[in-house]
This record gives sequence, structure tokens and C-alpha cells, in this order.
Amino acid sequence: MKIRVILFVLLPILIAWGCIFLRVQQNDSLLLPDQKTYSWQIEAHVQVHGGGRTAKVELELPVLSERFELMSENFVSNGFAVGILGKGDTRKAVWSGYIDSNQQIDFYYRAQVQARKTRWQSDSPATVGETELNAEKQRIATRLISRLEMEGLRGHDLIDYLVKEVLKGDSDEALALRKGLKKKLESRAGFITALLRFAGFPARTVYGIRLAGPERSARLFPWVQVYFDKSWHPVDIKSARTYVPSAWFPWGQDDSELVKVRGAASSDLVVSVVPVEFGPLKSKAPGEESVLFSFTQLPVESQALYRLILVIPVGALVVAFLRCIVGIKTIGTFMPVLVALSFRETELLWGLLLYSTVIILSLIARYFLEHLQLLVVPRLTATLTLVVMVILTFTVLCDIYQINKGLSVALFPIVILTMMVERISILFEELGLVKALTQTVITLLVSALVYEVLSWEYIRYYMFVFPELLLVVLSFSILIGRYTGFRLTELYRFRSFAGGAGK
Repeated sequence: MKIRVILFVLLPILIAWGCIFLRVQQNDSLLLPDQKTYSWQIEAHVQVHGGGRTAKVELELPVLSERFELMSENFVSNGFAVGILGKGDTRKAVWSGYIDSNQQIDFYYRAQVQARKTRWQSDSPATVGETELNAEKQRIATRLISRLEMEGLRGHDLIDYLVKEVLKGDSDEALALRKGLKKKLESRAGFITALLRFAGFPARTVYGIRLAGPERSARLFPWVQVYFDKSWHPVDIKSARTYVPSAWFPWGQDDSELVKVRGAASSDLVVSVVPVEFGPLKSKAPGEESVLFSFTQLPVESQALYRLILVIPVGALVVAFLRCIVGIKTIGTFMPVLVALSFRETELLWGLLLYSTVIILSLIARYFLEHLQLLVVPRLTATLTLVVMVILTFTVLCDIYQINKGLSVALFPIVILTMMVERISILFEELGLVKALTQTVITLLVSALVYEVLSWEYIRYYMFVFPELLLVVLSFSILIGRYTGFRLTELYRFRSFAGGAGK
């Protein structure tokens, strides 16, 4: 092996380990993922388009909770001054300033929260709050509440039974109260809030997000909080229980909009979440800069994207090893990596089932196009159209039969599916049905293996925290590229010749 090849292999590895050593010296808490730290980085992003006048942007800030505490928060607004109005559960950030015509300004709110370690007692609400029940429903609610109180229900038991009866019960009062109620969670939350207020309990509708894995666009959904025993208690309006999962993080209250923009046009609010998988970082002295750049300094929305991008080379390395060292043939060079990435939306088993179904149906439709003897580009266009039609049909059927996982098939890479269908069709003509099906199944199995590798917690953690490992991936790619010996499958294939030579 030539000296330059050795340098190209060893030099990236040495540089990578040197950078990792410096990073660990700076923050030794990065060396291992911290399973005991339950903290998240949250980012709210709104984009404002100016109209040549003074604009004002108001953003509701997270609600204080007995489950979570705010570790830090900061505001990024491209030079705009920011002020915080209110306190406790009614805080909001306010930006104001002049925005030129057609100018675009990005406003960010970033916070780090963690599970509260000490008991926290919220302030008592000043009033119960106004109810929005009309006179007829107030009379029905009065009869229902009186009946429950006669059964000896008080406090938490009364709230629990009242919510269950109204949302799930089949009594005359429950059916009458639910009459005209929309199925949307927002309507149910507003209705339960009004009912609890009418029953004499301070209640409010809360909008929040789910703190779990990384999400580039977390969905805001409502639930209800009711005050008794000197603290706010959650009510899950979907399951009709006075309990919500511990990962639900409250943000805004009641019907107030989380973002209000005056004097300019704005885009929708995008909330991003990423878990913090390392322990507390070492504090730096004022003016001290980090030795190495860290992706944890990026906006949360970008962090979620790079968590995906940084593991793609690892998946490509796995495919290169299987093709060049093991000798496994797949459809396309890195098709299994792209297929594995699409499994992230559906999970493995559902992804394999959905992919196989779409490919089979598309191949059947593609078979009828074969007799028309089309040119290559129009044929690919027709195949792409057929793939889209199959996906749309599959999505509609999954929606009819309430198969939620099946709805994620729309997120599959349509162009990749098209090229895969086209490639399988060519293999049918060149290799025959059995070999083409064998290669297709092997491709899906390799995709499943790559998916498992990319889903491994330590791979995702180390590639994100130590991006220098890309240099190690590069070195191994060069090593595999220099290999010119027998593949493992070839050793098995020619085992009879090897045995004869040995004799």
C-alpha cells in the first residue's frame, strides 16, 4: 500500500481523535450520553415580513409548571430590542421596531427546560373565571352536578367523575351537554373549562407540546388544567382522565394566540424540540470562547436536521462494506440508505410492509406500460405518476380504516420509489423473475439493517456531539475502496475449488 494511501487513512483519524480529545477536555460531560438528565431545548421561531412601518411582535412565553422548571432562556431578533411583560403564568416577550418594506426578520425564543426536582406550589388564581355555557346547558349542568354531589363526590372525585360523565357517559344530562359539541380537541377543551368553572373550580385551557424525541415542527395541542389542593392539576380531554403524560409541556393559556404581530405580515409559529443528551456543561469565564464549534450552538430547528444528516454517512459506510467486502448486491448503490431514512416516519415493520405494497402495485401498473414501447423519459414520467397514484390510493384507504401508520406513506421519497420500480422492471428483463425478486428482498433487508444502525442511540449521539467522527468514516471508506480481494460471498461460491486446490 502506498505511503499516500496510509496518510489519507491515518491523518483523518488522528485529526478526529485530537478534536474529540479537545472537546472532552473542554466539557467532559459529553463523553457519554446522560440517561439521568431529563432536559430539552425548545425553540419558537416566527418570521415577519415588513411593510415599511413600525411592527410589534408579541410571543406568549411558557407557562410555569409543577413538572418542569426553566433553566435558561434567550431571545434572538436581529438587533431588535426585546422586553418581557407580566410575570408567572402570564409572561410574554415583546419586540418592536421599524421593518423596511419587503424586509424579512426572524424572531427566535430559545429555552432549556428540565424535569423539576423539587416540589413546586403554584399561586392561587384570583378568580374562578367566567363560564361560556348558555342558560340551557347551565340548567342541565346544575342537575348533573347536584346528582354527583348527592352521591358524595367532592373535590378531585367530583372533577374526575364530572369530566368522565360529560365526555364518555350516556346519561340524559351527558348526552344533552355533548349535543352540538365539535370533535376538535380545542372545542372539547373550551367546553370542559367552561363546565368546571361553572362547577366552581378555577380552570383554564392550556396549549402545549410533547417533549420526547427531536421534532423540527412540534404540534401544539390543548388540554385543561383545574386548580384544587393548592396546585393546578391536568385533565386529558381525549381520554377523559384527570391526568396527562409527564412529557406534556404547557406553553400558552386559554384562547390567547401564542404569537401576535401588528404592522407586518408573519408566517406560522414553528416550535422545535431536541432532547439534551449530555450532562450540564462546564461554565466558561467571561469572554472565553469555545475551542471547537458545536452543533448544540445552532438553532434547535437546525439541530434536529443535522441529527439526521450526520448519520447518513454511517449508513452509506454500512452499505459500502456489505457491497465491497461481503459481496451483497442491492438495487442502486445507496438506495438502502434512502429507504432506511424513510422508515423513520413509519417505523421498521410498517415501513417494510408499506414499501413492499407500493412497489408491488406500481410494478403491476408498470407491466402494462411495457407493451406501449415508450421512450425512457416519458416512461419514467408515467411510472412516477403511477407511483403517486398508488400512494394516494393507499393513503385514502388507510384513512378510511383508521390506520394511522399508513398515512406516513405519503412521506416516502417518491422519486426513489420511481427509480426503484424502474430498476426492478429492468432486472426482470435481464435476470429473470427469481433473481430480480431475490435482489429486491435483499435490498429491503439491507435497508432494515441500515435503519437499525442509524436508530442506535450511541450512533446518533456521538455523530452529533462529535462530528469529527466523519473523518473516521472517511478513512474507513478509503480502506474499503482499496480492498481488491475476494468478497465473502465469493469465498462461499468458490468453496469447492478451494477444497480441490487444498487436496
